[in-house]
Amino acid sequence: MSFLEQGLYGFLRSHAPVTALVSDRIYPLVIKQTIGDKTSVMPAITYRRTGTAYEDPTLTGVSHLYTADVDIECWSDRYSEAKEVADRIEIELNGRTDQVMGSYTVGQALLRN
Repeated sequence: MSFLEQGLYGFLRSHAPVTALVSDRIYPLVIKQTIGDKTSVMPAITYRRTGTAYEDPTLTGVSHLYTADVDIECWSDRYSEAKEVADRIEIELNGRTDQVMGSYTVGQALLRN
């Protein structure tokens, strides 16, 4: 897991409104499966980086800023519960500036559907 993903995980884990809904069920890529006849507990969050653009060019040269696309997916047995988790993540993350996520300072987080 890269520093960005570690930072995102830490950010989500450190926000009580998110963990009040999902506890510690925040996973990279896939939901953790359980052993035996027990099934995964819901609701849960998965995340994965889907793209990174390095050194955006500007009129005065390279900006040294990076753009990363990350998918965050909310899972539940009930649509309303998954939607509640997604809405909470949007409130906590969308439009935020200067959030520290691991060793990264996020200049701006934007939600895209």
